[in-house]
Amino acid sequence: MTEPQDDLDRLVAGLPRSIEPAEELWGGIEARIQSREHARARRRRVALGGAATLAAAVALAIVVAPAASDDPRPAVDEPITISSRPASPPTEPATSPFDDLEEAAAELTLAFVQRRGLLAQELLAVYDENLGVIDDAIRRSRAALAVEPDDPHLHDVLVQAYRHKLTVLRRATAEDQVRP
Repeated sequence: MTEPQDDLDRLVAGLPRSIEPAEELWGGIEARIQSREHARARRRRVALGGAATLAAAVALAIVVAPAASDDPRPAVDEPITISSRPASPPTEPATSPFDDLEEAAAELTLAFVQRRGLLAQELLAVYDENLGVIDDAIRRSRAALAVEPDDPHLHDVLVQAYRHKLTVLRRATAEDQVRP
């Protein structure tokens, strides 16, 4: 008498190793696979493009960063206080999770624009280039989020881009290298 497990093993061993789907099904399956692969590749390209732009912006911001350790200005990692007006009541929902960052960037941009005439041309050119790279990273990150709004990595990339922009703008508005 054979054991039930032996019978099962023999039956399983007799099953085919792979089964090709019927021809009328394969077209739809193949199209869905290709569509998913295409969407993944597009998300990777958009995310990598934004990440590369952000990395370039960070590298440029580091080059521009003042090196003096006895500088009385606040360190880069200290919190940024932009406005003295009270925060919105918690009952008002934000229209975007990035509203506060956008508002802070807009206020610092205004301060930077007001100081532009005081800065040396070479320094001003470096700040403008850095901000252009960061703004490009923000645009690309937003485009990627429009395609994949629930991607937490893309949210993080956009937040970091805004933080870099705020850092560069804060440094630019506190810059003491004025025109000769």
